[in-house]
Amino acid sequence: MLLLGLAGEHDKRQKQFLDTIKANVNRVMEMVNEFSEISRLEAGALKLDVKPLHIDDLVSEVVLSLRPEIEAKEVNLTVEVPPDLPEVWGDRSRIIQVLTNLVTNAYKYTLEGGEIAITAQWVDDSVQMDVSDTGIGIAPQDLEKLFTRFFRADHPEVRRVAGTGLGLSITRSIVEMHGGRIWVESQLGEGSTFSFTLPLANYMQKGLEKYEL
Repeated sequence: MLLLGLAGEHDKRQKQFLDTIKANVNRVMEMVNEFSEISRLEAGALKLDVKPLHIDDLVSEVVLSLRPEIEAKEVNLTVEVPPDLPEVWGDRSRIIQVLTNLVTNAYKYTLEGGEIAITAQWVDDSVQMDVSDTGIGIAPQDLEKLFTRFFRADHPEVRRVAGTGLGLSITRSIVEMHGGRIWVESQLGEGSTFSFTLPLANYMQKGLEKYEL
């Protein structure tokens, strides 16, 4: 409300203070949300509302929400998601959460002028999503620990970005709850590709019909 000027005009210095307060409040809210997610996952209280979904719709929504931040950092984003991909079986909000986390990490750790690519392909009974970047990359010794809770790589660019080290752990849990898997390929200084799979809706529905019989 103060930033919107509802309590009156403020000068440049006051606005800087208010922007700092707002940024720190947002950071605390993000931390609280992540700890809440972990608690729900541990308690088995996180439930999925699964249904057939078009993956290109989900990608479009994520790109629309994150494009301003990506463009502000002068990072180029390309999307290659065939519109005729079969539907996947998933929880819309949770898959958007997974994609948002992976794309956000990509632009946070990609330097100005770098590249991010979102692609999708049909592989057997799943759709595979890939989020690639030309960022700082991940050291070999860190790859196996990347999806564990509270882990953050010991890299100056990683330490510069605030975080709890819970995002990728939550992401992995959500993907696995859908019956998919997630992995990463990376080279230090050359970028990373995070990939995950989601089961096809037809495949899952046939399985449910068989189970009901």
